[in-house]
Amino acid sequence: MKNPKVSICCITFNHESYIENAIKSFLMQETDFPFEILIHDDASTDGTQDIIRKYEMMYPKIIKPIYQTENQFSKGIRMIFTYNYSRALGEYIALCEGDDYWTDRKKIQKQVRILEENNGITLCIHSTGVFSLPKNSLDSNEIRLKNGDEIYNASQVILGGGMFGHTSSFVFRRKVIENLPEWFFDSPSGDTPLRLLSASLGDVYYIDQEMSVYRKGIGGSWTSRMQENKIFITHWEKSIKMYEEYNEYTDYRYSQAIKKRISQISYTLILRFISHMNAKKQLKGFYSRLVVIDKLKLKIKVLLLSISDIKKEY
Repeated sequence: MKNPKVSICCITFNHESYIENAIKSFLMQETDFPFEILIHDDASTDGTQDIIRKYEMMYPKIIKPIYQTENQFSKGIRMIFTYNYSRALGEYIALCEGDDYWTDRKKIQKQVRILEENNGITLCIHSTGVFSLPKNSLDSNEIRLKNGDEIYNASQVILGGGMFGHTSSFVFRRKVIENLPEWFFDSPSGDTPLRLLSASLGDVYYIDQEMSVYRKGIGGSWTSRMQENKIFITHWEKSIKMYEEYNEYTDYRYSQAIKKRISQISYTLILRFISHMNAKKQLKGFYSRLVVIDKLKLKIKVLLLSISDIKKEY
């Protein structure tokens, strides 16, 4: 195979029920350029590796897996950086985890065209549907920024937070992940620092078209882990630290947006834990990070709701 233009990077663990759908959605891509599929399996204990091997045998020049025998996530290793980005040959990188999938045959063709026609664009994203496993239903365009295509700058990306495009929609220039700064690895998630770093190097292009689906409600996923209060607080404490370090990294060009974003996070945390007596000490630190408008909103919220009402709502 000629040098691929796009490296599709996929990480997976115990996705026996989903990985085949993901692989098929990669293989169905209709492009005028070659691409490679880099899959990292983190020592799955179900039949995930067997399914990957089946497709590796069918497409040995395209599908390039790594099969771990020991779980790397439990060791604190970031698989996507360590095992996929480091071996990616493409000029562009597309992301999709093993429990999500793509729905448009022209997805990466469309996104690469936009990147090649616009040198100032570093990341291209699009609308994403959400398949809820508990409900067994698909909500189209659930993760959608607006009606119509749009170009966003860094401040808009910062304020957009974690819902500013789903990971399965990401296609970005490989140069974004070359010489990664330390704050990038301090983040508790991988998609947010990738958005921020991309936005510091150029603009983000949004295609208002659903071309992927995110499966929600899978055991062990980020969403399910965030239900635990201690993990939830720690996650957002680390996120705030990352934003502060990002502010310094970008020479404080986006200080106003970052301050507002940190206030958004703090406001959400306070509302969730305001009735938890053992969390009051931690909440003091978050209150000091609120901007004036969020402090006012919080005071009004406390006046209108009793503690029991807050518990019911959050």
